[in-house]
Amino acid sequence: VTASTDRYPHFICRANWRLLLTSCQILTWGLPYEEKYFEMLGISKDRLVHYNPAARYHAKNLLLPTPAPRITPSKEALLSLREALGIKELPAEERSLVVYASRSSADIRKVANEEELISALQAQFPDKEVVVHTGAESVDDSIEMFQKAAVVVGPHGAGLTHILFCAPETVIVELHFLQSPPMLFWHIAAALGQNYWIQTVPRASWGAKEFVVPVSETMAILAKAENKAIGKSGAMVSLDAGGIYVPYLLS
Repeated sequence: VTASTDRYPHFICRANWRLLLTSCQILTWGLPYEEKYFEMLGISKDRLVHYNPAARYHAKNLLLPTPAPRITPSKEALLSLREALGIKELPAEERSLVVYASRSSADIRKVANEEELISALQAQFPDKEVVVHTGAESVDDSIEMFQKAAVVVGPHGAGLTHILFCAPETVIVELHFLQSPPMLFWHIAAALGQNYWIQTVPRASWGAKEFVVPVSETMAILAKAENKAIGKSGAMVSLDAGGIYVPYLLS
């Protein structure tokens, strides 16, 4: 189902929607979040085979999915997955959270000045509640938090996978590196009609232990994002039906 045990975005965005297309048995790592998503998708436990690296597996028919470039499933796949999971778009008046997706418990890409950044978010949005997604939340709590988000900010990482549950027009600001940046979250936001922006971070990389986010620049992007319509200069473009964008190849 998924390439390795620490690839949460791969499991959510690459594996789950494919499982809607088949009724075969599923080889799985047996992690709690996997079992929760299987339950939400209506996949019975008797279809699950927990992977044992010491065992050998034999199958009459083995299904190998066609890979999508840079973890970019189609718009239809993402929308089908939202529907299968029962994700509802909340009214605008119920979407009042500013969600910061923290990586403070991760091994890499921690934000060294995270407290400063959170304080700045609270000052920037005095009429909204700023909440921190730590990664320790249950699947249900994560879904609810991001459904209620008006704004999501965070470094590139698994926490941003939950923008899959955000409404169209939600402001997404990814704190990103420029050295071969994977653009999964740009792609998801484009497919779902969200208002996506990048804050580039100096001297950051995929494997950096931590980095310092330019807070004042991030707040300036947020101020601009709230007044910028999707598809205008500076914001991301929307994803056509059936489309797969590779944004870093676009001019």
